[in-house]
Amino acid sequence: DEDWEVITAGQRVQVIKDTDKSKGQLQFGTEVITSEDGSLAALLGASPGASTAVDIMCDVLQRCYKSEFKSWEPKIKEMVPS
Repeated sequence: DEDWEVITAGQRVQVIKDTDKSKGQLQFGTEVITSEDGSLAALLGASPGASTAVDIMCDVLQRCYKSEFKSWEPKIKEMVPS
């Protein structure tokens, strides 16, 4: 027992939010929220894994750097061709 340390490897979370159709709708996954001026971004829900992290980061860049993103797009597509 002295050679081992128990840690939490991860946990599942859900987002509960109001929608046009209902109050308190349960949602799974992640959602990116940004301020109108792009100065703040937050990720709600479960911490993204490798399969979603790049897509989420590209979404944040596009939302928070609207005027700069077009000039960055060729380099981003070079780095992330998919």
